[in-house]
Amino acid sequence: MSLVGAYVLAGELAGAADPEQAFAAYQGAMADYVETGLQLPPGGIRMAAPRSRAMIGIRILAMRMMTRWPSRQIAEAQFGKAEAITLRDYPALTGQRR
Repeated sequence: MSLVGAYVLAGELAGAADPEQAFAAYQGAMADYVETGLQLPPGGIRMAAPRSRAMIGIRILAMRMMTRWPSRQIAEAQFGKAEAITLRDYPALTGQRR
């Protein structure tokens, strides 16, 4: 999300007449994408940052199982979130003129 957000913000700032307009356009472009991206998979943050040896072991096992059913569907849903936004071509970022 951070790389996509940086790209969109740079593009909006480069093409806007004033910063307020750019920030409003950025927020409009990113809102649905961010909302989708913040929906965590089962286990949420506990799986991403385990605090015990047992949870670390469970996370390792879960990572190994990502290519197998049913974990595969969970992983596909997480990685599919990238489809929640269509990135615009920002001419100011590529050196093209509008």
